[in-house]
Amino acid sequence: MTTVTYTAIERLRDDLRDLGEPIRMDRGDSFRTRGRCHDGDAPDTVSVRRGDGKVDIHCHKCDGDDQYLTAIGWTVPDLYDEPRERGQGSSAVPPRPRPKPSPPKTSRARTKAKRPLRGETASYSYCDENGVLLFEVVRIEVPGQSKDFRQISADGYYGTTGIRRVLYRLPDVVGAAQAGELITIVEGEKDVETLVAMGIIATTMPGGSGMGWADEYTESLKGAAEVVVIADRDAKGREHAEKVAASLERHGFAYRVLESDRAKDITDHFAAGGTLDDLVPVDAPSDRADDQPEIPPTQLPLEFWKSRESLVSIRSLAHSKLLPADTTLAAVMARVSAAIPHTFTAKSPMGHASLNLAAAMIGGPSAGKSQSARAAREAFQTPARLRDRDGLPIGSGEGMTEVFIGLEEQETGEVKKGPGGTETPVTVQVRTQIHHNAYFYVDEGKSIGDLEERGGSTLGETIRRAAMGEALGQTNASQERKRYVAPMSYAMGVLVGLQPSIASTLLKDAGTGTPQRFLWMWARDVTIPDEVVEHLGAIDVPGIGAPPGNGVVVFEVPAEVAADMRAKRLHAVRTGGVDTDEINGHEPVMKMKFAALLAIIDGRFHMTMDDWRLATLLWSTSCAVRDDLIGLAEREATAARRAAEDAEIDLATRKEDALDKAAVKREARLALVLNHLAQGGGRMSSSDLIQKFNHRYRKELPDVIERGVAKGVLETFEEDGKWWVRVVT
Repeated sequence: MTTVTYTAIERLRDDLRDLGEPIRMDRGDSFRTRGRCHDGDAPDTVSVRRGDGKVDIHCHKCDGDDQYLTAIGWTVPDLYDEPRERGQGSSAVPPRPRPKPSPPKTSRARTKAKRPLRGETASYSYCDENGVLLFEVVRIEVPGQSKDFRQISADGYYGTTGIRRVLYRLPDVVGAAQAGELITIVEGEKDVETLVAMGIIATTMPGGSGMGWADEYTESLKGAAEVVVIADRDAKGREHAEKVAASLERHGFAYRVLESDRAKDITDHFAAGGTLDDLVPVDAPSDRADDQPEIPPTQLPLEFWKSRESLVSIRSLAHSKLLPADTTLAAVMARVSAAIPHTFTAKSPMGHASLNLAAAMIGGPSAGKSQSARAAREAFQTPARLRDRDGLPIGSGEGMTEVFIGLEEQETGEVKKGPGGTETPVTVQVRTQIHHNAYFYVDEGKSIGDLEERGGSTLGETIRRAAMGEALGQTNASQERKRYVAPMSYAMGVLVGLQPSIASTLLKDAGTGTPQRFLWMWARDVTIPDEVVEHLGAIDVPGIGAPPGNGVVVFEVPAEVAADMRAKRLHAVRTGGVDTDEINGHEPVMKMKFAALLAIIDGRFHMTMDDWRLATLLWSTSCAVRDDLIGLAEREATAARRAAEDAEIDLATRKEDALDKAAVKREARLALVLNHLAQGGGRMSSSDLIQKFNHRYRKELPDVIERGVAKGVLETFEEDGKWWVRVVT
């Protein structure tokens, strides 16, 4: 058996920490990190996973691993584990030397920053212990847009690839630590400056909490009497503070973790009238038992489920039936979107949007996808408007449109005269839209995969149009084949159960926008308890059976959300959308759907900021599932490509081996020819030379002599009507 004592993924993790790179979602055999290859600021652009004896790396921005390997100073051989040699016993193989960090990119591969930047409100200098500038962090605040930050190297270029990352105000921090003073750690340069103005030694790390805290930062605090960590008052801030505290604990520091009793961060704390004495200790947060695994980013967090009673009920329903909560919620939301009146819409600065929802449940054959769909169907009563069009299979795009169509008697304007002068209006049966609600369900997703693979399929287009509430069908057909469903005149829910391998069918349609319009949920739940969970099995969804007033309900996004959406839309229009993320381009409209549906499930007919917050969590989880599937598909494609390349290399190797063996044989024959010629005085007729060889090899002799001539050791000539061969001296 081969034993690996220091695997490639462990070497990579150590090297990235040495380089000050963030490591997120670390599960031992996989993690995510920053796109160092393109100076990316997002801390989870690069996926790392340990496979069979090697590391698989994929940068989702660069679409591969070559540029990333160059950026960290690795080569392909470094991706493989180092096994012990046979017979080496239990002694460990010493770790190979770590590669030196790659130097910064040349100016030709980087972009010069033109200062001041648009919207620049502040810049923060990061220097080494001697006060030498390494890089700056520039704060960007453009009215109507979220704040942003840019990192600019000391020579004036964007990005900090290959540049040492240090604590903010490092010279002051090191000096205070060596003097045995107290040092405060906050989240953000603005908060540091707030404390410094009060005479407090404070620092933070570059890139914010998303970049991760490195032990190198902790080393810079050696000598400090105590370290106070002030956490931002939210889940992300507390999580970051926990990581800083864990590093301080490992290095033996005395420390405390505090937070504001009234505001999100320390700057807002003082603005709200707070003092240092008003900071309160942060208890070690734990929404989960010690023996419960960490909730992955591909599963909805506990804060989502515990936020309101309606969600607690759905989660309890799922757990009572031993089902994943996430897929059960997806099934409930898809059914609600199909069951509500089509007059329910969401409104933003861009206009009205339908609440039609397509949801995909991902998991293996026994993960509980179909049971989640059944639980949702049994949980609340189906309204009359949805009956007979509930749980329909997906046949084709035309078939999905056809379910809304029926025959209707319409008057022609003519009358038919009868006995006694009576007149009867003449009517005809016309194919037209007579239904407004439909719910489609596909178990295991095989049919949707087959149909999407079929050339000329309109299924993807129909789902995309339905998600936006656009018109379906066509009018340029005969009366018998005419199908037309007007925009915003229908409510549709689509629920699909997919195995991961089949999900790639939808994912590869990203260029047309199909996967962007889906809610993606894994049929996985690490929080399902061992204990029996009781639930009545019914969920009350007010408004589905009897909507208020005239049935028209408009869910307007909150004012602050509307302002942000309007600013982003203006930016997209002014720039032509060149910097819009294609895979996440439908984020605003999807969040609107989620928020409105969550409000309906909660029994309300208006949208709140809490609905939007929960919709954001739902969107983030959906994106994590989608990205996980994209990564899986890419790894499978990479494995198949490498297998093909290995097969090609193996074939070429075998051919080369065969050629090498033939060459060895020819050289042996040539040696025999030279030996026979030496015995014959250095020359011999070709016929006599042939007789010296076994009849099995005589056919090869002309080629051997020709090879000898080509090498310059033999020559042939004609004499007395014979061909002779002699050694070249």
